Amino acid sequence: MSDEPVRGRNLGVADKPCAACPWRISNHGRPHPDGWYDADNLARLWDGLRTGEAPGMTCHPTDPQNPAPTGRPDAKADDGADFYECTGAHTVRQVEIRTLESSKNYADYVQRTQKPAMTREGLFTYIMDTQTAGAGAHLLGLTATVIHDVTEFADQVGR
Repeated sequence: MSDEPVRGRNLGVADKPCAACPWRISNHGRPHPDGWYDADNLARLWDGLRTGEAPGMTCHPTDPQNPAPTGRPDAKADDGADFYECTGAHTVRQVEIRTLESSKNYADYVQRTQKPAMTREGLFTYIMDTQTAGAGAHLLGLTATVIHDVTEFADQVGR
């Protein structure tokens, strides 16, 4: 039997990022005993999201499987608690989708984005995960160009 805490229901994406969200600009650079808000950690988190290697993030304070911050054992979610997806992680990927949507094609998006671009696999993973969660491509506001680019990638990898 595993000692890992049990998660309750996934409540999806909350209406706004939580106060502890590493994607909130107001938290960037803020001291944290575990380095949540430093540039290296943000780059690590973004790299996982943009490539699809970390297809998503949970809202740290609400997820019983996330460890409590150093020195704050009281800040850990209770075993069995319902949890949220990270609204900030969802939002930064939505910004990238919007940038891609207003681009001529994927190559144009890569040139236009302000940070390392989402890979085609990362975009495909995010779109498919969002569809599976019930949002669907039409609710993401995806244009035919975006859907074509991602579908073309999916065809290349045999999905």
